[in-house]
Amino acid sequence: MHDPTMIRTPCGYVLHSTHGHLEARTSADRVHFTRAGSAFRTPPSWWRAYSPGDDPRAPGISRRGGRYLMYYAVSSFGSNHSAIGLATSRTGQPGSWTDQGVVANTRSMGSSLRRSAGIKVPSRITHTSPSAWVSG
Repeated sequence: MHDPTMIRTPCGYVLHSTHGHLEARTSADRVHFTRAGSAFRTPPSWWRAYSPGDDPRAPGISRRGGRYLMYYAVSSFGSNHSAIGLATSRTGQPGSWTDQGVVANTRSMGSSLRRSAGIKVPSRITHTSPSAWVSG
């Protein structure tokens, strides 16, 4: 499991990580985890433009305005063609995430970021060098 992010939900804890379309594991006690599928029921089609293997990584999750936000990177190893995607969920549970598309890519990182669905991009993305978030 790589780059895990754990959140607390009303149903317990959920850990999302790199691998398997943002693999998910659930736990009631933060000690014993059970594999619970992936964040998405079906991987978003736009991933293929950045990663032939449809394997996003480095999910970061927060809760704002009554919903969970997940930012994640999509790229191929050694490639300069990368993107940061956004997904939202009311529950944070595996399979409940709705893709909101690309919020930034290697073409937009040098200028302004495209805003998606009226959601503000966290300052850690807008004020971080692109290579810290999206690298091949």
